[in-house]
This record gives sequence, structure tokens and C-alpha cells, in this order.
Amino acid sequence: METQTEKRQRRRESIDRSITFDMSERSTGRFENLRKEGFGVDISNGGIGLITAQPLEKGDVLKLLYPVAAVNANIPVYTEVMWLKPVEGGFRVGLRFLA
Repeated sequence: METQTEKRQRRRESIDRSITFDMSERSTGRFENLRKEGFGVDISNGGIGLITAQPLEKGDVLKLLYPVAAVNANIPVYTEVMWLKPVEGGFRVGLRFLA
């Protein structure tokens, strides 16, 4: 049996929160306020893991509205879909933060 090699270079911390995101319309490539929901499961200084019912593709760029409780605000953060796999009820997605 083959085992999966860990490819992450940074340690991730578990998170447990709903995250809203905007995505671009694939036909135009522009952000069209296609507001979707996901659930953050882990985070590092390089990216975030998300579960969502929204079918995404590798290379998609998302604008996450990351909730910060200390200031009661959502911070916009751009990410790129690096990988995805089907899970029960949707998809598990690995997102890389874009600078």
C-alpha cells in the first residue's frame, strides 16, 4: 500500500470557523460577487484548508473574507486553489495565500 507524502512546508494550526468567499465568474474571469460559503479547518502563514460545497478548480483565485473576532471585522485575503479532493458533502480545498 502506498502512503501519501506530506508536501506542506509550514506547520498548520486547526481552526473551526465559517468563512465567506467571493470567486470570479469563469466565463469573464472577473469577480462578480459570486458569494459562497466554506468552513475553515486549518491555517498556516502560507495558506488555509477549506471545506465547501462549491465545485472549484485548481488555479481558481478566491477572495476570502476572513473573520477576525478581535476587531469584529472580515479581512479580505486573496488565495489560489492549489488542490482539491471530494469529501462527504463537498470538497476539501487547499488554498495558498497570494501576496
